[in-house]
Amino acid sequence: MTSLPKVPAMEPDLKGATMRGPELRRLRSELTAAEDSKIHLVLELVDRLEARGEADSLIAPLRGRLAKLKPKRKLTFARLLFTPFNPVIVDTPDWWPDSPAIPRTALAPLARYIQSKLDNADPCLPPDMTNDDLESVLALGRTLWPCAAKAVEDAKVPQQWSTETGLRDQDFTALSTALRALFPQVAPLIQLAIDAGKGIDPEPEQLLAMLQAIAPAGAHATAIFIAMGLGWLPSAKLFVKIADEFANTIGNSSIANRAVEFVLSEIEQPTAYKAGLTTAVEKMRRAAVILEDLVDSSPNRPGRRNRIEQVRQSVDSVCRESFVAEVANQLVEPSSAIAMANDEDVAALEDTARALRRFESVAKKFGGTEFYDRHLRGAAQALSPQRDEDTTARISRIRLIEILRGPDAAAAAMQGSL
Repeated sequence: MTSLPKVPAMEPDLKGATMRGPELRRLRSELTAAEDSKIHLVLELVDRLEARGEADSLIAPLRGRLAKLKPKRKLTFARLLFTPFNPVIVDTPDWWPDSPAIPRTALAPLARYIQSKLDNADPCLPPDMTNDDLESVLALGRTLWPCAAKAVEDAKVPQQWSTETGLRDQDFTALSTALRALFPQVAPLIQLAIDAGKGIDPEPEQLLAMLQAIAPAGAHATAIFIAMGLGWLPSAKLFVKIADEFANTIGNSSIANRAVEFVLSEIEQPTAYKAGLTTAVEKMRRAAVILEDLVDSSPNRPGRRNRIEQVRQSVDSVCRESFVAEVANQLVEPSSAIAMANDEDVAALEDTARALRRFESVAKKFGGTEFYDRHLRGAAQALSPQRDEDTTARISRIRLIEILRGPDAAAAAMQGSL
């Protein structure tokens, strides 16, 4: 058994109160269409439950959306163990054996298996600690992750593995083999990510040394690590360059290509840009940076550059579609009743208008400058003050136009209403 001091235990697998099928389906449907803020609230309540029961199955359909929202979650053993792998965790139907990713259904059984091999596990964990506190996660993980690597040495397939995960026995072997090589490198990677967020760029020698340490475990583990690095590091340019050179040095250029393709496929997912304006803007901003870095680091790779352009066009198309829907459904239509709106409702409309401007500003990085300008003009026209409305309603409309198109457009709208 591997000795491990002061590691928080997993939450017990308790059964909650039984919820009937129709009730569960209704709640799932309501949650699927819920606003981001309500999703965060539900997750907070679920994480407080001692007996989660059907709560986990209730939020299961939201997994893809949660991956984009990246909400704060109560830190558990499993979350602490696998936080470094967040960029490469995918829904099991989207996973295949050679992909540089980890299927979501494998996390719980892997965490239980690893915990069963650890001694001196401390069940106490600060109740207010969440998975977004990266420095605290790193402080705890520095002890846990190397021990987890030892725990999966010569790992045996757990009972009920296939039933619980939908995966094959050989998938467990492949994943545990990769994790044995990856766990010792995740603390240095998270530290690089924290430092990069503070403006301290990683040294090429550090990145190369990490790749060299993982390479003996094979192409699968190496590709996973490259994909993790692309997900964690704010700028991918240097890392992609080193990863490509390293892959060529060991005579297997497909390693880096597989990792890059995985990242591009994740960027291309349309749900990322339809999960609320705030979430979509952050996802678009990150996608724009990665695509630019990949282009700059791949001058002699026409195939990759063509694929990057294909992804850029896909994101552009989805962003345009999402923008049109958000303008209509979240601003223009609700504003039709602005004469009866209270101060809180008007403030919410103004927040939406600001969010749309942020969306438009970032979305233009993928193309469509004239498209967004045209639709903002159309929205401003639809918001024009109505002659039969009172002064308060007219001022509210003019304020929305000012947020969308600036003071000159607002002044023109005011003049037109007189």
